[in-house]
Amino acid sequence: MECTNKYFIANDKVVKTENFLEYNGEGVKLYEVIRIIEGIPLFIEEHIKRFHSSSKKSGKELFISDDEIKEAIKKLTKENNCYMGNVKIVFCYSEIKYFLCYFIEHSYPDQDMYLNGVKTITYKASRLNPEVKAVNESLKSQIKKVLQENPVYEVLLLNSDLEITEGSKSNVLFIKGNRIISSPMETILRGITREKIMNICRELGFETEERMVNREEIHEFEACFLTGTSPKVLPISYIDDVKFDVKNKILLKIKEKYEEEITTYIFDAKKNEL
Repeated sequence: MECTNKYFIANDKVVKTENFLEYNGEGVKLYEVIRIIEGIPLFIEEHIKRFHSSSKKSGKELFISDDEIKEAIKKLTKENNCYMGNVKIVFCYSEIKYFLCYFIEHSYPDQDMYLNGVKTITYKASRLNPEVKAVNESLKSQIKKVLQENPVYEVLLLNSDLEITEGSKSNVLFIKGNRIISSPMETILRGITREKIMNICRELGFETEERMVNREEIHEFEACFLTGTSPKVLPISYIDDVKFDVKNKILLKIKEKYEEEITTYIFDAKKNEL
């Protein structure tokens, strides 16, 4: 069962987790996973904005307001007395429409992973519609099997031309000289963290480029890293058998600047609540 902790929110009601499976019906499901730090939903504005984008592109109307989404998260953290972790928000479109908000199991990288990087593997697969953040049980099952069979942190998806698009739960960026390369927006799920990182790169004076990266050219890059809700900015030590520099100076500058942005966001959010 995906839902953890004692309670979850179904529409506007607080429900015990033992009843969660009653709400796990069929149909289209639009979702967001938001990291909670000290009770603050990190970058909640961007997540809600992406919800609206997914809604528009999928033709599925959001049936509760932005403020109600925020209130559901507050209620969830308070009822569970839990102020750190990952929260999943789901708009479900089955015979009956319903809204869910609940804590899920999370796996944050440890300090050793940030220092020494993580191993990744490529796998030929793609999202049905990368511009819409919707549940894809088939892809989820495939990735789970690959991770069980290989001692790696993340699976990088390859399209039919053997170009790396994104990670199964993250975006991937490459560093070559003073340039940061990422897949074009229309080919990937628009990551909130990725967008923040691209802006940070430009603020730091680095060049940014959106283009496809073929599996055969990855050895030309000096470093690469994952971005996402859980990994934040995480160095990659290997893609398949190709090794990368996890101590790359540009990578470390980006990582430091992103941590500063998180700290500032949490501070400002707490101040506004007073």
